Amino acid sequence: MSMEKKCTKCGRILPLTDFYIDRGSPRPSCKECCKKKSQEWREANPDKVKAIGVAYRSSEAGAEKRRVWLAKRAKTPEQIEYQKQWAKTEKGKEARRRRVNRFAKTDKGFAANKRRHARRRAARDNIIATLTADEWKRILEKYDYRCAYCGMPFSERLPITQDHVIPISKGGDHTKENVVPACKPCNSRKKDKEL
Repeated sequence: MSMEKKCTKCGRILPLTDFYIDRGSPRPSCKECCKKKSQEWREANPDKVKAIGVAYRSSEAGAEKRRVWLAKRAKTPEQIEYQKQWAKTEKGKEARRRRVNRFAKTDKGFAANKRRHARRRAARDNIIATLTADEWKRILEKYDYRCAYCGMPFSERLPITQDHVIPISKGGDHTKENVVPACKPCNSRKKDKEL
């Protein structure tokens, strides 16, 4: 038996190891051409690829593969302890500070900080704090990313703040009905007055 074969796609003569074996005999096209054809089909049929993936993941074989994958990546008690100790070092504390600061500068981080402060205040003052990041984003879109009081667009010079129409100190809640976007100067000027 010959140890080489000609690929029907690219026409190259290659060793048999460069061909996939189906039912005991090599496929007509080489591995490289098979991969290329498979990739082209995937790009042309993304919906089918997604459906196949969903079906596989919901099958028993897919679930078992996921369990095995998770088991391989499970942290040992030694790894967990090492991470806890590292987090207590100066390097670990600095890395966490950088992560937190980087997150706080994003829209999601800004909203999370506001929610955290509102929850603390709510627990302290017994107010309702239900404003979510999505609700805040919709409020900003409603006001076209402009100050509710002066109408100026937000910028680095006019940073965005959440203003409570009825101030929390006067019994207002941290809810979508009571929060409007305001530039820092307008929010500071308003202080705890009701409008």
